[in-house]
Amino acid sequence: MVSFVFAIVARANEDVMGDVESDEFLGVDRDASGDVARLDASKMGDDASERDASGGSAASAATEKSMETDGASDVTSEFEKIRLENIAELLREEDVDERRRVRASGSSRSAANRKRRRAFAWVSRYVEGDETSDAAGWEDGEAWYALGFARRYGLIDSIGMDERGAMAALRRAAELGNADAHEELGFTYASGWNGAPRDGAKSVLHYYFAANGGSVPAMMALGYRHKQGIDVPDSCESATLYYHEAAKIVADEAAKRTPGILPFQIEKHRLSADMSGSNIAAKRERDLVQYYRYSADMGNVNAQVTMGRLYALGARGLRKDIDAARKYLSEAANAGDAAAMANLGNMYANGFGVDANNETALHWFHKAATKGNAMGRYGLGYMTLAGHGVEQDHGTAVKYLNQAAEQGLADARYFLAVLHLRGIGVKQDFTKAYHNFNIASHVGHEVATYNLAMMQLNGMGFPSSCASASSLLKQLAERGRWVTMMEHAYAAYMRRDYRGALLRYMKMAEMGLEIAQANAAFLLESKRGDDGRFRDDTSENPLAPPTATRALHYHRLAAKQGNVKSLLRIGDAYFYGHGTSVSLTKSIAAYRQASEQRNPHAMFNLAHMHEHGIGMQKDLHLAKRYYDMILTSQPDASIIVQIALKKLHVHRWIVDNRDAILTAAKEFASPTHQFIDFIVVFGAAALLCFVLILRYTMDSTR
Repeated sequence: MVSFVFAIVARANEDVMGDVESDEFLGVDRDASGDVARLDASKMGDDASERDASGGSAASAATEKSMETDGASDVTSEFEKIRLENIAELLREEDVDERRRVRASGSSRSAANRKRRRAFAWVSRYVEGDETSDAAGWEDGEAWYALGFARRYGLIDSIGMDERGAMAALRRAAELGNADAHEELGFTYASGWNGAPRDGAKSVLHYYFAANGGSVPAMMALGYRHKQGIDVPDSCESATLYYHEAAKIVADEAAKRTPGILPFQIEKHRLSADMSGSNIAAKRERDLVQYYRYSADMGNVNAQVTMGRLYALGARGLRKDIDAARKYLSEAANAGDAAAMANLGNMYANGFGVDANNETALHWFHKAATKGNAMGRYGLGYMTLAGHGVEQDHGTAVKYLNQAAEQGLADARYFLAVLHLRGIGVKQDFTKAYHNFNIASHVGHEVATYNLAMMQLNGMGFPSSCASASSLLKQLAERGRWVTMMEHAYAAYMRRDYRGALLRYMKMAEMGLEIAQANAAFLLESKRGDDGRFRDDTSENPLAPPTATRALHYHRLAAKQGNVKSLLRIGDAYFYGHGTSVSLTKSIAAYRQASEQRNPHAMFNLAHMHEHGIGMQKDLHLAKRYYDMILTSQPDASIIVQIALKKLHVHRWIVDNRDAILTAAKEFASPTHQFIDFIVVFGAAALLCFVLILRYTMDSTR
């Protein structure tokens, strides 16, 4: 058993915690003596003097040589600048918000496309050469990777997705040791993208090289594989070690973030049949923002607060504009809005668009707190804890933080947890620290989530639990900047580039993101883009699995992570033989697992199968029980279920009175008896049609 000893992360504001040692926080190292390690300028000066005394002539010679090479250095640095700019341009992708801002401003994307094409041409000549120049960048792994990335993801409009060219460039980059190229190759062999033969061993090998080179997506892919036992041994300890590296980066960034600032967020859209890939939703959102702006300008306080926050964050297609944010928030605060007061206090406390002023910040925080605002109380607690503009008082700080925490503020919960963990202002209590970290984690506080995982690994407050800790670290790792490809995938879907969306969702799926797995399954299952932008990979490799089989694969991955709809689709696949052979036993098992999670569609399917003895013994009582359970869990389906119950009642009456019906039929035999078989068959067909209509109606509501 691996023994875990990980550090608890606390926010990097040393002044907040008063007498707590500096090494308990991020970003502070200590030397062997225990003092904070820092460069000593005076000592460096003495060393320099000694060098001058012993080797002045050598220094003079070095200076002359340096002057001779200045010109060459300038040329080299200029070339390196051009190189880095062109590589960065090839690796840049627009997300949905960027496209919205371009549309809102009425700007054309042609200039950006021309710039991207010029960068592609420059990098291509640099690494591959042409008739007029040699391949100066033949040994440049970073440039080869950028070229492969642009080709694979179709970032050059005039070229589109060029998988063969991409693989050639990525293989060359991997040969040169580029970690990101190894990660892309790992994905290729893990997913079988574009008909490539799936090879678990090769994928793990490339992911391993990439992770050792610092690729966070590769670390997540390996963590997910060890957690689920995919192509590697099932190992919670190994999964935790890989996820920890990624999660700690997220926690480090969050710990350095100023309190009151929202974290970096990635929109993860779950695709469904009613999302047509149009821009209707984006237009509706733009109209809504315009309505709020108009209302705010007309003096609506709630709209002013909303616009102030949107401008402060640069969200919903708006560019960040601190001056506009302060204007709207000031108007709302002067009108008496507590939330605006608290936001203004935060701006003055941290110097956002204004000169930092503790006195003004405390003024607004106090006014907001007087009105019962949680952020205002938290601001007072934080500044009292830190001693900013007011005498440091841990007891008073704890009182304000408790009030804000009871109102649901995650940052307040986090600080209470740290205080109980360290025993500052309160008695040290690991159980209370764990409790507060847990509550803050449930509402998305990154550092609280990390600390909770560390407490679970180290058995602080509760018995050690590797499984729970690895799940928390996985959730945290999935909030990093490396997951922005989810937004790029959605942007591709919205512009109807379904194959581009599928590629990006599959990439995220191999990293273990459940939403990406479900979305990849949806795209494969629905075959969006049959106009040529989507095709079955069997056209590239006849041995590649068909689309339905690949869809089932991603449904299985999503179902293992708790996706109930994917469980239902697995049951349907085994029932109808989509992507696999028909197996009523496996279909029933999937439906039962989904029904245990109160899924009404699975219950309906089980009721139908029990009623008609499909794959199991006929049992009308169990069928009725499942129908009744649907009424309890899904009242909206009452009409459909009531019709099914009426049909079940007729079915039961026929079964209970079968002998009497047969006897009556014999007694009243007539010249039309030869048509009895026809009538029976017709009735059975009508009943079957009725059942199919019910199933179709249920499916259409999914």
